Amino acid sequence: MLHLARLTCFAAAPSAAPCGLAARCYAARALPAAARRSADAATEEDMEALGAALFAAAPPAPSLVAIRGDLGTGKSCFTRGAVRALVGDPALRVTSPSYLLDNTYALADGSVVHHMDLHRLAGMGDVEELGLAAALGADVCLVEWPERLGDALPAARLDVAISLASDRQTRNVALEGHGEWWAGVLEVVFPLPGS
Repeated sequence: MLHLARLTCFAAAPSAAPCGLAARCYAARALPAAARRSADAATEEDMEALGAALFAAAPPAPSLVAIRGDLGTGKSCFTRGAVRALVGDPALRVTSPSYLLDNTYALADGSVVHHMDLHRLAGMGDVEELGLAAALGADVCLVEWPERLGDALPAARLDVAISLASDRQTRNVALEGHGEWWAGVLEVVFPLPGS
């Protein structure tokens, strides 16, 4: 189990991370198709730092992050850190899209990041009817309650599963990167001992 103290060190030096992270992720062609890592987050700030570290470099679009966890486990905190890192504004107001379903944020290159909360939708039919499906195929999307997408989940994605530890404070975060980009990100942010 990797602890977030190690991650916080990485996130504390963002000036060196973005360019190097992107280059190392793209260069990591020999990585397996999937990589798994885990982290513990004791505070909201830790959850934000985890999101920020994983998004030190913008993923190629389209890209989907499937964020699972019960209500109150920190899905929006994780996403807040990710969006702030992508936009480059650590003070950006990033709110939960529980009622709006989709909050969008413009990136410097003109692309868009979506933070979707699909909790109130019945399934992919609702996603399509509301016009959210187009974003899934074109932009970077951080999706809470991704099970509503059913079989429409792309093969290349980052799965984030957040659960409360027995102390009911610490969040256990399981990460699984599918595809070269996300497997590379996990390898760079959470290198295995001896690598």
